[in-house]
Amino acid sequence: MTARCAALGFASYSAHGLRHSAGVALAEAKCTVPQIMAILGHVTEKQAIHYIKQASQRGLADDGMANWEKADEAVIDNVLPMAKQQARKYTAA
Repeated sequence: MTARCAALGFASYSAHGLRHSAGVALAEAKCTVPQIMAILGHVTEKQAIHYIKQASQRGLADDGMANWEKADEAVIDNVLPMAKQQARKYTAA
């Protein structure tokens, strides 16, 4: 599998990494634990639940960053948004 991935231009990929990526992609696509288990051939729920937790964490992180960017764009109490503040120049004393 590693040789085939390398031949396709994905030298750093492995069967394990591709399976893991597939599990997270399935979880992000809102597949259920039994569906992920059936597709990837897992016998227990443990790994499928791990993929779902990873997908949830990614979604939470994306939402959190979007909220931060919205807050950064807003002008609150006459304070410039963080992105528009000018860089401060510090000099050694």
